[in-house]
Amino acid sequence: MKKFLIKTVGYLIILILTIEVFYGKSPSIFSLRSFVSFSKNIVKGSNNDKTVLNPDGEPIENRKNNIGFYSHSDFIGKDNSQNYAIIGDSFVNSTVVGTYNSIAYLLDERLDSTTVYNFGKAGGNIHDYYRIYDKYNLKSLKKVFIVLTGTNDLSYQDNNNSFERSSSTFVNLIQSKLDGPKLYDAPNYALIRKDTKNIVYILHDNLSESAMRTNGISQDLIEIHIDEALRFSDGHYKKEGNERIADKIVSYLNLKI
Repeated sequence: MKKFLIKTVGYLIILILTIEVFYGKSPSIFSLRSFVSFSKNIVKGSNNDKTVLNPDGEPIENRKNNIGFYSHSDFIGKDNSQNYAIIGDSFVNSTVVGTYNSIAYLLDERLDSTTVYNFGKAGGNIHDYYRIYDKYNLKSLKKVFIVLTGTNDLSYQDNNNSFERSSSTFVNLIQSKLDGPKLYDAPNYALIRKDTKNIVYILHDNLSESAMRTNGISQDLIEIHIDEALRFSDGHYKKEGNERIADKIVSYLNLKI
């Protein structure tokens, strides 16, 4: 009986991992499928600079900066009063579209005598964005644009709990899921800080300006709508989609002059 149970569990684990890696419609339980897909698309590179293929099969370049973020620019922690930053999840991280097609890079190209820093954290939410904002003292920048990926970014409870790590990678993967972030029953607009004067929120997908205003958010907002034609099959924006966002930010900044 014991051997039967061990074999059953073993086959179940193999089945789950196989579905994870090869069956694209399944949810990414351990993010293995994303890793395998990314690894297969690497065509050349080094530790810090990698050239990969985007979902359309076109070569792109991903670069990590001096503090570990995918960005065209290194981060300098002083004399930033005229510089900008963009914070967000994989839409800002831009490993799908490439560092030199990112919102931050395209905005940097449109602005003179300034630097745009890119702080993208794949899979991040509002708590991660504020941790980045605080850690790198981004309140000293002229403007910080936080890209909110719909109401999902406002649905996570903050969770800094750490668990005792095992020598087994598989056990750690399961434990990280069990101790992972918990969700609110509905988007929690109270998570938006009210005292951050230099933050501008960029809203896309199912998060609207009217919903933010109804819930007492008075900070500057930029609402965007990107057509499906300007997205890859996984929903991330192509270069042309990011150009639309960069142009919207420039229009906002011109109104503030």
